[in-house]
Amino acid sequence: MKIAVIGAGIIGITCAYELARDGHSVSVFEQASAAAVASSFANTGLLSASLSAHLSHPAWPNTKWLGGLGASSQIRLGMHVRLDDLRWLHQWRAQKNRDAFLDNLACTIRLAQFSQQHLDAIATETKIEFERTEGQLLLIRSHSELESLNEKLAFLKEHGVVARQLSTEDIPNVEPAFRFASPLHCAIYFPGDSVGNCRQFALAAKKELQKMGADFYFNASLSGIELKPAPHLHFRDGLPSMDFDHVVICTGTGAQDLLDSLQIRLPMATIASYSLTARVREGLNAPRGAVHDQSLRTTIVRMGDRVRVSSGADLGFASEKNNEKTVQHLYHELQQSFPGAADYSSGVQIWKGTFGVMRDGLPVIGQSALPGVWLNLGHGPNGWGMACGAARCLADSMTHRTPPLSLEKFSPLRF
Repeated sequence: MKIAVIGAGIIGITCAYELARDGHSVSVFEQASAAAVASSFANTGLLSASLSAHLSHPAWPNTKWLGGLGASSQIRLGMHVRLDDLRWLHQWRAQKNRDAFLDNLACTIRLAQFSQQHLDAIATETKIEFERTEGQLLLIRSHSELESLNEKLAFLKEHGVVARQLSTEDIPNVEPAFRFASPLHCAIYFPGDSVGNCRQFALAAKKELQKMGADFYFNASLSGIELKPAPHLHFRDGLPSMDFDHVVICTGTGAQDLLDSLQIRLPMATIASYSLTARVREGLNAPRGAVHDQSLRTTIVRMGDRVRVSSGADLGFASEKNNEKTVQHLYHELQQSFPGAADYSSGVQIWKGTFGVMRDGLPVIGQSALPGVWLNLGHGPNGWGMACGAARCLADSMTHRTPPLSLEKFSPLRF
């Protein structure tokens, strides 16, 4: 089949890879001038089935969990908030159906687990090398904070996620350079989580795609999709229109205008997040893997010879202007937690990226109501962690094979 993939971020690249690997003729269209330059560029790099990243899922439907992982109270209203954003936030916070919540969370965990396994299989098969470190440490500041997490930790264990509680005396065995800048009650260690260089993997996978004959079109601005009934793509800037058997929309937060033109309505909000990346000054002072502060919603990771700290969650269309308070917070937390680790003298990179979050916390993966139009987007902060698994499942579904995981819960038609 002849298939168009819209978007050359990590979701689009992995999706195109699986389709090309199955023998389809694949063309990738990207409005930017290169691959993996948006939300795939400088994200946390977390590959995490523990879902400890902020906004991995709506807050647990229990008042004891209002301060728990993914608590919506940490979402900050951005500069350009629309009425739809406020409506989305209300719906995100209002999910109290416990059974539906747990079912959704279990599906997310399974997808993250399968995706990590499939990522390893791809890396082995293609001999793609990318920077990767193992393990994530979740910092717990108080006994009440730990109590609020106990139910979720039990749920994670029930679904195969290994977690070990560490005393403050045991933490140096996992992260010897970490310093307690404020009181710490304990930590939870997830040995199965890891950190990987998302952009590095995406660019290496792009080379593999080109070897398989896939075509890439950059600076390709899509003006619309016409169904005849198969997809007919129209572009701006002189690129000729093209016909395909199927099209897969993988453009994340950039998909809204295109979806609106197709009258596809999805409850997806745009969230902006920040990261600071600096060269490692002294390896002995740097983290070994990932360290996530439960209270501050800050994640510090080792990325090869660099260290990266990420934080922030601004709802609404991102302004070009950085939030200086958030940027200073990144500097402060990195220096407090790993003093002497980073070289701030030159080459420090401040990055702000956006990701799409569905109101139920699940991505959208599968065929839309329109013939030949498929969606793979809305993965929230877990796009890198779910990309390979989502791509494999979608590729199987497109050819009517049974995917490794059911996509029923992720269907675009659920809304």
